[in-house]
Amino acid sequence: MPLPRRRLLKSDRTVLYAGHERQGIHCAGFGEELIQSAREALAIAKGDMEPAGAFIPETVDVAAIRRKQRLFQAVFAERYGLPVATLRDWEQKRRSPDRAAIVLPALIERNPEMVADTLAAS
Repeated sequence: MPLPRRRLLKSDRTVLYAGHERQGIHCAGFGEELIQSAREALAIAKGDMEPAGAFIPETVDVAAIRRKQRLFQAVFAERYGLPVATLRDWEQKRRSPDRAAIVLPALIERNPEMVADTLAAS
């Protein structure tokens, strides 16, 4: 059964949104924060404002992982199903693995035999 919506008064500072009353989730100032965020995003897009920070994804040292296994690039790439050119680009820092691709070198670093066996079985 849907929860009844209550009428909001200008004096209400904390708004309990429908569906959240039972959980007690307070959304104080949520609308104001959202509007302020939109204004900041527009100013950044126009170049009038610098972003407060940037997300820099974590990286892995693919070359170090490969050297630890004492494998040539071609052998490492074939063993783990990677194009040699991609591996070379990662090692020479021309490109970096995206968030999903970072998982593979991280797994290889922790358990190279398990990854090789898994890929060989498929």
